[in-house]
Amino acid sequence: MVTHTILVLSYYAIFVILMVIISVFLTTQLLKAEKIARPLLFSLVIFFLAYALANLFLTLRYIETLINIGQYVYDQKANSFFTNICAVIAPLLLTFQVEKRFLSDKKIFSKYHMFFILNFISFCIIITIAIFTLFTNPILFFDPAFATATFGAFILPFFSASNIFFMVTFAYLSLKSTGQYRLYTFIIGLGWLINQMGNLLHQFVDASLLNNITTTVFFLAKWIGTFMTAYGFYKLYTLKNI
Repeated sequence: MVTHTILVLSYYAIFVILMVIISVFLTTQLLKAEKIARPLLFSLVIFFLAYALANLFLTLRYIETLINIGQYVYDQKANSFFTNICAVIAPLLLTFQVEKRFLSDKKIFSKYHMFFILNFISFCIIITIAIFTLFTNPILFFDPAFATATFGAFILPFFSASNIFFMVTFAYLSLKSTGQYRLYTFIIGLGWLINQMGNLLHQFVDASLLNNITTTVFFLAKWIGTFMTAYGFYKLYTLKNI
C-alpha cells in the first residue's frame, strides 16, 4: 500500500512540475509578445498555473497520507475545496479567449460568451460555499469527502460541458482550416481529449482496478495530453493568425 501511495504521489509531483515549466515558458513568451497576443498567452499562463496548484493540493494530500499511514487513500480520489476552486479558475480566461478569438463567427460565443458565463457561475457558487463553510464549520473546509460531495452535483455538469466545448471547438476548427492551422488545432483538441480521458478514468474507475500499471497509464495520458495542448496553443500563437 505504501509503495502504491508513493507512486501516486510521485506522479502528481511530476504533473505539477510539468505544468509549472509550461507556465514559466509561456510567461517568458508573454513578456515579449505583441500586445494583441498577450490576452491569449496570459489566459494560458493562468490555466496551467491554476491546474498546477490544483494538483499541488492533491500532492500535499498524499504527503499527509504518507505521514498518517492509517489514512491511506486507496482509490486515489483525494480532494479539497482548494482543488475544486483552482480547477474552476483554470479555464475561465482561456474559455473567454477561445470564444472571442476562435469562434468570432458564432455570436452566441464571441459576443455572449456562453461557456465563460457557465464557468463563472460555477466559480461563484464554489466561492460562496467555501466562504460560508469557512465561517460556519471550518473543520469541514479541509474534509476531502465533504468537498467532493458538496461540489460534485453541480460542478461535474459544467466541467464536462466545458471540456466537450474545447474538444468540439478545436475539432471543428481543424476540419474547417488548412495547413499548419489545421494541424495545431487538431493537436489541441486531441491533447485535450487524451488529458481529460486520463482524468476521467482515474477519478471514476472502480478503486479495485487502480494499481501501479493502470495508474501509470492514466498519468501518462495526463502528461502527454497536457504537453500536446500547450504545444498546440503555442504553435498557433507563433503563426500570428489568432
